[in-house]
Amino acid sequence: MKDQETVQKFIELRAQGWSFVRIAAELGVAKSTLTEWSRKFRFEIHNRRALVLDDLQDRIRAPSSSRVAGLAESSARSSTS
Repeated sequence: MKDQETVQKFIELRAQGWSFVRIAAELGVAKSTLTEWSRKFRFEIHNRRALVLDDLQDRIRAPSSSRVAGLAESSARSSTS
């Protein structure tokens, strides 16, 4: 089996949505090995993917929240003028 660093990199890339073909080229690991790892580490991949998606949602929400707060503040100033 490949070293743990390679396996962890596979889990990270798969969680980010990379294809087996792309990961195989990046890591120099056979696609059949990646398929096996995908089955073996499916829970780790799923959990990491959930964290990636949560982070992405937070990045999307933050600017939206700032814009909403800015619009509310602007509206409040306009109504008091």
